Parts: sequence; structure tokens; C-alpha cells
Amino acid sequence: MPANEKRHTLLRQWELLKALPSFQENATGKAAKALMYDLQAAGFDVDLRTVQRDLQDLSSLFPIEANDKSKPFGWRWARQAHIGMPGLTVGEAVALKLVEDHLRQLLPPALMNGMGGLFKQAGLRLEALHGENPTADWPPKVKSVPASQPMLPPAVDEAIQAEISMALLAGRQIHATYRPATSEESKEYILHPLGLVLRGAVLYLVATAFGYQDARTYAVHRFERVERLLDPIAIPPGFDLDRELAKGMAQFGDWGDPMTIQLRCHPDLAFHLGETPLATDQRMTDAGEGHMHVTATVNNTWQLRWWLLSQGAKVKVLAPEWLVREVATDVSMMADQYR
Repeated sequence: MPANEKRHTLLRQWELLKALPSFQENATGKAAKALMYDLQAAGFDVDLRTVQRDLQDLSSLFPIEANDKSKPFGWRWARQAHIGMPGLTVGEAVALKLVEDHLRQLLPPALMNGMGGLFKQAGLRLEALHGENPTADWPPKVKSVPASQPMLPPAVDEAIQAEISMALLAGRQIHATYRPATSEESKEYILHPLGLVLRGAVLYLVATAFGYQDARTYAVHRFERVERLLDPIAIPPGFDLDRELAKGMAQFGDWGDPMTIQLRCHPDLAFHLGETPLATDQRMTDAGEGHMHVTATVNNTWQLRWWLLSQGAKVKVLAPEWLVREVATDVSMMADQYR
């Protein structure tokens, strides 16, 4: 048997062993056909006869058995088998490869360092299957790109990021020197870390300051010094990070009541809003000449203003009136710079 064929058989059988349930997980076992589907989902081109032959061969070497009390027979690890199959499944290796970059920014460094071996193992697993297994070739075929102008991430002090992450993990306050975007001078803060949010290329700490209850965002790259304290954090009553994000926190909102906007949209923009609405309650009606009148409930955020201004002449704000005046002033100031 050629070396490549032997390796392919070994990898397939290894994946098959990892797909078998333990006796405690599933005493009935898993049918050969179900195992065949598992292997096919992992990218192996196998038929039922091959799986049945593999199971028979492996049962002479490993403590696996067929449950003859069920029809069809269910294959499983024996009741007393010590299951400790090393290595990753193909699906696990693909998943790790796809999320590696995002995890580097969101996991505490200590945990990330501990996963270094897993990421290396995932890379080697996929490399070994390259060209032989279509699932292993999946990561290079899918990419995530930003919808807005891409920007390089700001420089972040790794030691500071590590200290913030560990304080968040341990539920401890931090004493920090931080430079707000609106100030040229740094300030001293006592912060209660509540979460980390990755927005585009920028990582933000969500925290309350001193004894206040309102959570705010702090760009991690603007921290100049961080000291983890022994004092536990005080979590605001009812705080929920998902709910705060839904209210517009990561879009720099005022966290007030949502507002209803009305827009007159160019046909091109109306087409895109028809596919990707501004909100679940968005309504679109004909405004004549191919334009559409759009009504939607949205959060009052800076991100909303940036989006409106980025559309140029393709959108006109009709309501609320105060937003009409605000956008008109910004557009007028923009036009003045080109005169």
C-alpha cells in the first residue's frame, strides 16, 4: 500500500475512533451508517462497507464493541474502556484555525498561552490532510472582511492588556492611568471591569468608574498604566453586557430610549436596506422616482450619524427634526471645506 494511502487510512480510522461514543454517553452505541455520515461530514470519502470493515479491524486492537441487542448494531467503546484519544477531530481543527485570530484578542494571555499547543496541533492536523480531505482545506476558502473602511489595529501594551484581562477574570478592580480621546492629559481612575468588547480593530474595556453605576467603554490602547487591586468589583444591579450592547454601547450611544427615524433613500441604497434592514420594524414605502421612504426604530448613536453621512446624496433624513438639523449642519460644514 502506498505511503499516502496508508496515511489516509490511518487518519480516517483515527477520526472514526474519536466519533465513537463511550458506554456512559450512549449505551446503545452508534450505527455504522451514522458513523459513515460523521466521517463524510469531516471530509472523508467513505462508503458503508469501508466503515464496517474499519470497525471490525479496529475492534481487534481497541476496546470497542458492537451492541448486538439493537438493530442495526450500535458501535461504542466498551463499558470499562479508558478513553483518552489524543489529537483533534478535523472539525475541531478547522474551528480552532478559524477563530484563532479573534481569540488572541479576547482571551486572557495566560489562557491564550495555554492554547498555543492546540493551535499548533490544529495547524499540523490540517496540513497533514491538505489535498486529501476537502474539510481540511476549508479555512483558506473563507474570510471575514469589514463592511467599513479597514483600519490597522492600534498598538496595545501586552502587559497592560494582560493585567486588564486577569482583573476581569478574577473580578477585581483596577487602578489605571488612562488618556480619554477628548483630552490631551491622562487621568487616574479606579475601574470595575465588567467585560471586553472587540469593535472592528479596537478592543474596549467595559467598566464602571469609582462608585458610579453607569458602565462605559475604555479603549484598551489608551491605558498607560494598570494595577490590579485586591478589592472586588461592584456589578451594577441588573447589568447585562448583551443588553448594553443591544442598546448601542459599542456604537457609542447615549443609552437612552430608541428613536424612530424617517429617511428618503436613493434606489441603490433602498435595495441594500431591503436586504439588510436597519431594524426589525423597518418599513419601506414608495416615495416616487424610484426612491423609497424608510421608517425604522434605531439607537441614537455616533455610529448612526457616521453611517448617514457616509451615504452622501443617497439618503435624506426626514425625521426627527433635531437630527435633520444636525446632519444638515455637518453636511454644510463638509461642503465648506471643498469650496
